[in-house]
Amino acid sequence: MGPYHLSQIETGKEPMNLEERLLDIQLYAVCIADGHFEDLIYFLTIGAVPQGYFVQQKKELVTQAVDFTMISSHFYKMDHDEILCRYVPEF
Repeated sequence: MGPYHLSQIETGKEPMNLEERLLDIQLYAVCIADGHFEDLIYFLTIGAVPQGYFVQQKKELVTQAVDFTMISSHFYKMDHDEILCRYVPEF
């Protein structure tokens, strides 16, 4: 039994906000967000490139950010096969 089964547990409550309306049943994959994604999460959350980035690094970050989004403080990526993947922090 993996995260796919856990994502289909129903609570019977009406959703109260955007995070609750985004049903976990719509998630088809859960991935680990390691330190590699810190700058991307910062960029999507703050809307600014981290200090010290060169022009080429800025361009690469913006290009990479196209496939990712933040929804209610959670980090998601739409994969090439149209599967929404939620990235969770590495413990």
